[in-house]
Amino acid sequence: MSPKYSIFTNLFILLTLYHSSFCQNECQYKATRYQEEVNKTDANYLKNLNSDDSKKQKCFSLSYSNVFNQACCYDTQNKLCTSETTGTNIQCPEETKIVNSCGMAGFYQPITPERCTEISLVDGFCCYIKTKTLGTACIKKKEIEDDDDKTVLSDEMKEYLQGLNPKVDPSEVELVKCEGSFIIKNYLVGSLLILAIVVWI
Repeated sequence: MSPKYSIFTNLFILLTLYHSSFCQNECQYKATRYQEEVNKTDANYLKNLNSDDSKKQKCFSLSYSNVFNQACCYDTQNKLCTSETTGTNIQCPEETKIVNSCGMAGFYQPITPERCTEISLVDGFCCYIKTKTLGTACIKKKEIEDDDDKTVLSDEMKEYLQGLNPKVDPSEVELVKCEGSFIIKNYLVGSLLILAIVVWI
């Protein structure tokens, strides 16, 4: 075997192993709930997101789904989702230390407020809170009377935190962000409103 042939053979094997390893590190997802085909995350999966936090959140949200039954982490160097859970550039979702009472974070800490606030509730708002030592969480808040209230813990939220096991001191909370909107609570009124709009048209 000539040295030149040996170099090219070894290079091909190395490239094949690298590509195989990279493919195995991708996370899996379905574009829609009803789609049969399973997709794999690649560079295009995060292309419309600018901040690392948004990218991390999108990767983390694939963890332990009905498609991908393991943690999906974020590679901060290559800016990709990965199934690798160790390494200096790998960041993985952290389990919540405060039980989430709403939102889409599940049993993980939300990275961005949107993970909490994009959910509309029948009775109240879903708020993002950040604490000094316990990380972040999604907490429900029933009523908001004005814009200032969207950044303050309500009595109900304080009771929720103090009722957890172990208890969480409300003074731990250093940031509150409540957004979103109510879903119409009175379905009869909602139905009549829709009917009125249809008749009007």
